Amino acid sequence: MLVVGRFINGICVGICSAQVPVYVAELALAHKGGLVVGAPQWAITWAILITFYISYGCSFLEGTASFRAPWALQTIPVIFFFFGIFWMPESPRWLAKQDRWDKCQKILMLIHADNNPDDDLVRMELQRLREACDMDRIQSNVSFTELVKPPMLWRFHIGVFVQIWSQLTCINVIMYYITFVFGMAGLSGNNNLVASSINYVINVFVTIPALLYLDKVGRRPILLMGSISLTVWWFLCAGLMGGYGSSAPPGGLNHIAEESWSITGTPAKVVIACSYLVVASFAPSWGPVSWVYSPELFRLRL
Repeated sequence: MLVVGRFINGICVGICSAQVPVYVAELALAHKGGLVVGAPQWAITWAILITFYISYGCSFLEGTASFRAPWALQTIPVIFFFFGIFWMPESPRWLAKQDRWDKCQKILMLIHADNNPDDDLVRMELQRLREACDMDRIQSNVSFTELVKPPMLWRFHIGVFVQIWSQLTCINVIMYYITFVFGMAGLSGNNNLVASSINYVINVFVTIPALLYLDKVGRRPILLMGSISLTVWWFLCAGLMGGYGSSAPPGGLNHIAEESWSITGTPAKVVIACSYLVVASFAPSWGPVSWVYSPELFRLRL
């Protein structure tokens, strides 16, 4: 049942992950793209933090309720999400592409001008959409093959691989398995869980600078800074684990696994610190930028 549920959940999350950045990017004004499109990533960091503390609290429950309750509680935000979608406006860019200009104008007025039809910002945005639509009508046929042909191939490659490399920064090693890493470093029980929760707090608050400065600094410099810092902290973790660590005794370490690793003393403390710094490097860089950058690469008709 869990495997099937995970499969269905994966499909649904995949749909949302594909649609949300595009939808939000099309609602946002160009000069606020980084802030608005990066905001869902900040929401994700809050969700991870809240979910961790709910799970931590439920761990004190007796019996199967300790793991059934966190799963059940997930249905509450999903129900609000489902019904909330019915009140979401359509994307102005999509409406413009369908020549539904009256509806497009109403939504632009609603989200950008407090329903003021004479707002200059709305008029400018409408004019920009008209120009984009006129340009796209010159090449009206759209197919997937266009993405894999020059000149769009390079943009397509970047759009896909920015997302791929966002995952290959190995942030999920820290997000999913931080209790295992800290267990190898000698933490156990509540000490491990509380120390792990700090990770998720860092994730929430260090994302904020990216939202504030992404539109001022640019996407590429932030990705470069994030890549360099992630490289430093991961190499330190690997070097310390390899240089000062050793195989755990038979039966595993701190209830982790039978085949585990162990590191103690000052090197263990540095590994814990580097784990925090990995998150502090990812949160303001590859986390939000990977969502912001990809939707900005493609033309309206694509």
